[in-house]
Amino acid sequence: MTVAAALAITLVSLPSAGAVAPRLPDLGMAPLQDFRIETPPGQRLLRFTAVVVNVGSGPFDLQGRRPKPTSPEMRVKQRLFNDDGTKTTLSTAASMFYAGDGHDHWHVRDLQRYTIQSINSETDLGAGAKTGFCFFDGVPFRTSLPRAPKAPRYSSCGSQASTTVSMGLSVGWGDIYQWNLAYQWIDISALPAGDYRVRAQADPKGLFTESNVNNNGTWTKIRISPTNQVTVLEQGPSA
Repeated sequence: MTVAAALAITLVSLPSAGAVAPRLPDLGMAPLQDFRIETPPGQRLLRFTAVVVNVGSGPFDLQGRRPKPTSPEMRVKQRLFNDDGTKTTLSTAASMFYAGDGHDHWHVRDLQRYTIQSINSETDLGAGAKTGFCFFDGVPFRTSLPRAPKAPRYSSCGSQASTTVSMGLSVGWGDIYQWNLAYQWIDISALPAGDYRVRAQADPKGLFTESNVNNNGTWTKIRISPTNQVTVLEQGPSA
């Protein structure tokens, strides 16, 4: 959904007293870090730490719901917080699923995407194995922003029995995915030593409403040695 469409829904759903401006989130990625290669039998896995952040004027707030405890997925709605203190709820095409791979909580599908490319081409040579993300206020990122809380406000992603789940990212806060988490890697088994560009994109499918969709990604140029050492060559623009 485009920002314009979301704003139109917002204005229609508000009381007739007048238009109220929503405080929109703005998703982005912090610089990627902690690059390293693991070599389980038959594989070479490029691991790294990624942090998705919110640098907008309002929280990134999602509400998941399923009709009964046996339903495998939740439908997701996004809440916008308005200047007058009211909230506006928007339907989305996003979904949540429960992951019992050691995370044991609900994940939003396709909140982020990781890819690796050659330096001179934008063709993807590999993609991240992780496709589900539980996000909350894990690390302060830019708490000098207006309305950024000094302490975390979002902190959980529900349990296996949950039929409703709230996830969020406050203004100025980030959610960190450490290099050693399950599936936090790109399989580079088929790639030779050389220079590459690793990209990370928040909301790659445009599922959510935010103030700016042009600043959602970042990239890092890396050099992979014949002995599987990783050197960072350059960091691209980030949040």
